[in-house]
Amino acid sequence: VGGLYTLIVDAGSTGSRLYAYYVGPSGQLPGGVGVRRGGKVRPGLAAFRRNASEAVAQLSGLLEDGLLLVPEAQRGSTRAIVRCTGGVRDELDESERRELLEAIFEGLSRSFVLERDAVGVVSGDDEAFYAFAAANYLENRVDRALRPASPALLGALDLGGSSTQITYATGTSCPADSIRSHHLFAKSFAGFGAQAVRER
Repeated sequence: VGGLYTLIVDAGSTGSRLYAYYVGPSGQLPGGVGVRRGGKVRPGLAAFRRNASEAVAQLSGLLEDGLLLVPEAQRGSTRAIVRCTGGVRDELDESERRELLEAIFEGLSRSFVLERDAVGVVSGDDEAFYAFAAANYLENRVDRALRPASPALLGALDLGGSSTQITYATGTSCPADSIRSHHLFAKSFAGFGAQAVRER
C-alpha cells in the first residue's frame, strides 16, 4: 500500500492503542485516508507516573509492532505521535504530567521519528471536538478540510475510560469555511467515563 504513513498512539486512561494512518490511492475513508489498527496495551500511562522507563518500554513495543503495518521501504521515515487523554490529563498533576511526557519523548526519540511536539496531552475540549469532527467526516458531512458538506451536522458523545465528551452544533446556520467556526457546545466531563463510574 503506497502513501504517507503516521503511527498514532491513543493513550487513554485504561490503555494505549496504536493506529497506522496513511494517505494514498488505496485509502478506504473519504479523501483517500486509510487506517490500520495496531495493538493495544494496558495499563494507561498514568499508572507509570513514578516509573517513566516502563511507559517508554510499553510504548516502544507498541510502536515496533506498529511499524510492521507500514511498507518496509517507508518505516524509516514514518513519524510517530503520542496523544494522551483523560487518564494523564485528569489523574496527574502538572509536574507529574510534564516529567512523564518529557521522559517518553526522550526515550522514544532514540528509536523512532518524533518531532518535539509529538508527545502531548489533548485538552478535554479538543478531545470533544475531534470526536465531533471524526463522526461527521465518516458520515461525509464534512470534507478533509473540515468544511461542511451537509447542512445537518451530527452530534457526538464519546464515552472514554475516565471522562466523557459531548459535542453538538448549537447554531442553525452552517459556515462554509470550517466547522471550527461553527457555534458548538463541546465539553469534557472528567470523572464520568465508563471506568471511572464503575469504580464509584
